[in-house]
Amino acid sequence: IYSVDGWLTTSSAIDAQNGGYSHRALRNVENAIMYYSDAGVDRVKPRNWVAGATAMSTEPLSDDLRSILNLIDPTRRNTSSGYYNTTLNNYYFSFDTGNDGTNDTMFVYSSLVGAWTEYVMPPISDYGLWIDSDGAEHILASSASGGQMYEIECDFQDFGSAIDTELKTKRWDFGNTGQWKTFDHIDITWLKNEWAEVTVEVIVDGEIVASSTIDDTFIDITWQAVTLGNSQIWLNQIGGGTWITSSSGIDLYQYLIRIPLYDSWPNVQVRMYSVTNPNVWTLDNLKISRENEVIDFFETANIW
Repeated sequence: IYSVDGWLTTSSAIDAQNGGYSHRALRNVENAIMYYSDAGVDRVKPRNWVAGATAMSTEPLSDDLRSILNLIDPTRRNTSSGYYNTTLNNYYFSFDTGNDGTNDTMFVYSSLVGAWTEYVMPPISDYGLWIDSDGAEHILASSASGGQMYEIECDFQDFGSAIDTELKTKRWDFGNTGQWKTFDHIDITWLKNEWAEVTVEVIVDGEIVASSTIDDTFIDITWQAVTLGNSQIWLNQIGGGTWITSSSGIDLYQYLIRIPLYDSWPNVQVRMYSVTNPNVWTLDNLKISRENEVIDFFETANIW
């Protein structure tokens, strides 16, 4: 079944049925196997209660990548390497499209969403798992062009530029001006980072009738709800170089704001935007409450 000869100009098939290539790209995924063949990346898994030649089923996972994978020269198929991250359910697949023996392209298949993503990485030769003295697991990738080892999937990158964000709800009457209700107040909640200011405007017929700013007075700065990492996906060189980038991440705090209306409106819209830097905010719930409505909106854990 496994017949790969690195001394030949072409690789023999790993899987005689589908013509798999490169033992370095072959990875166990629970009770299945992911591997690369001339048809792309396939997954072979056993069929329940079936014996004999039909006991295995093959599932293609890379139809969308077929045109790119066809760029791999047959003499370079055994260069391809792969790794399966059991924590994130990701399969990393690096291969050579430049026909120079270097894996210059990397795609990652997420089993959770069933889709591929291209990662921008240095040329990778192979992957491995390092368990440190504390028992923590680190996924490493070896450089194909130097003596470095990279730790991957450990953080994300902050490019340092401000991102203007804006959210505007639909008109309450959905364009039917004959609809109206008497509104009491607007509640908005979820997360933002320290120093960020989010402007909230209540708009009726294109005119701003009320506004407020969600600043740090609306959050409990002593307790962060979550920390958002902001370093790039290949964080640092393990050996042979210095740190590429480092970051402690961005802490996000929960905000809660209520804007009173106390009037009757034919339609109501809410606009939220922020131009501050750093600018990280999320919206979980926005509710326009009617007059005399019974309010049971915020969980106890969301109120300090």
